[in-house]
Amino acid sequence: MSGAGLPVDVNAVTAITAFPPTLLRNHLVTQTYHQLATALRSSLGSDSANWFDFGSWASNSVGSILSGDTLPAPAHRLLVGSGDELGDGHHRSRLLEDLEATGADVATRLAAGNVLVFAEVAPAALAFLAAHGVGSF
Repeated sequence: MSGAGLPVDVNAVTAITAFPPTLLRNHLVTQTYHQLATALRSSLGSDSANWFDFGSWASNSVGSILSGDTLPAPAHRLLVGSGDELGDGHHRSRLLEDLEATGADVATRLAAGNVLVFAEVAPAALAFLAAHGVGSF
């Protein structure tokens, strides 16, 4: 499977896409994107960013959402603040429950989209690299 220093191939991509939607799967997708980006830069003789650099960044962002690390401290203080109610009368605990439920739904959908894109583009990149003489990396 894909990981730091481990080879990336079609079997690894297939295995990763078969994982349940967890932080581990997201990490493996992100790591594989990074490895593909590095291999493509090397193959093309370019230091410029390629699609997989941006894919790695996007996948890492999905991981932040999945892990619940998306609210910066100032936003959290603004939402939670002090006291029991917000201006519209909603109890803070209810608002936070609604935000968490929405966040979970967004995370689930992002994770599904992330692995769907990964399953489509990673094999194409592997085929491109193989066609240009890049074996394992």
